[in-house]
Amino acid sequence: MFKPRIVLVGALLAATLAACLPGSSPGQSSDSPREPRPEPALRLTFEIRDGELSLLHVQELQMVVPVAERERVLEPGEPPSGYALELRGAQEATLLVRELDDPLTLVSETPDPEDPDRIRREEARLETTTFSVLVPAPPGARVVLVTRPAPGQEGVAPARQQRETFGAFELDSYGEHDPPGGEE
Repeated sequence: MFKPRIVLVGALLAATLAACLPGSSPGQSSDSPREPRPEPALRLTFEIRDGELSLLHVQELQMVVPVAERERVLEPGEPPSGYALELRGAQEATLLVRELDDPLTLVSETPDPEDPDRIRREEARLETTTFSVLVPAPPGARVVLVTRPAPGQEGVAPARQQRETFGAFELDSYGEHDPPGGEE
């Protein structure tokens, strides 16, 4: 006997909440999530060969940067814990810092042959690799740096860790029209 009232109250509450939410407009369904908007982004392609890091290609994009990529961007002043990519502007101002996986370590997870319910993690060190990084493109980005913990700093807390630059590149030297390696 009370069920119709509960359904009616629930429907009224849902309609009221939907009308009060920011960005809502009359007649807009609360079920339709707001579409993310495309924004400037960069896809940076790197190669590591014989211990040297090279920036092969910079691709300027207009896209919705995936959430998984955004989550790797650190808050201003937050220190990275391992490898990191920094975008800097004029006067070396840091515009963005994104954590990176160690590009020279390949990690695989496989079932343990002795215990199928257990997963075994294995790491292999690579000598040569090519990888890409996707980041939002802040206005005024001029330089990309790849940094890492200095030798002997791997176990040190990020806020006290000494870091070294693995590679530094002027973004103006690369463009979407350039083939890998910057050759014309």
